[in-house]
Amino acid sequence: MRLLAIDTSSHLLSVALADDTNILNSEALYLERGQGEALIPLIQRLCNEANCPIDTIQQVIVAVGPGSFTGVRIALAAARGIGLSLNIPVIGLTNFEALTTLDMPYPLCVALDTKRGDCYVQIFENNQKANEPIILSPDSVVALNLPILTDNPALFNQANVRLIQAPECPAENMINVVFRKPTAKRLPEPLYLREADVTVVAPKSIHDS
Repeated sequence: MRLLAIDTSSHLLSVALADDTNILNSEALYLERGQGEALIPLIQRLCNEANCPIDTIQQVIVAVGPGSFTGVRIALAAARGIGLSLNIPVIGLTNFEALTTLDMPYPLCVALDTKRGDCYVQIFENNQKANEPIILSPDSVVALNLPILTDNPALFNQANVRLIQAPECPAENMINVVFRKPTAKRLPEPLYLREADVTVVAPKSIHDS
């Protein structure tokens, strides 16, 4: 089976291709913006380099968040579009699941930078989630007294904290998660944990002109 994994939920855009047992091609790009414009060309290029035509893909895996509101929607829209056009299944993984591996120390706290001074947090025991995702301050995360898997170690500069750097290409790890949990399949729905930042500007009335 050929798999495609995509993640645009943060500034790190990552894509990976695999067959039943091996990663065929992958890439992670740090982008402040423009994930939507970059995603499909990146998928096409990786498919070409791996001699893996996109119409031979048999399953899509997508990161559903939490993360950037717009970024989550970009990946979900692309994954659903590819799934519909090829009539293949699309699987959603949370960003917490997408970063864990079997060889990590458990119990483990996965703490992802929200870019607002706090963290999206979920605890895993024996590679299985132990709680529902929540938002905590870095100090509260440290107070849990667990190894911390994070995408931003700079948030945790206290002494005696065991930090684990998140994988450089989350999409690769997403494929590995599906390899080891082939029955953990579900339709992709976004996981935001926080409302989007929206600024509403009232239209000018004729009396304001």
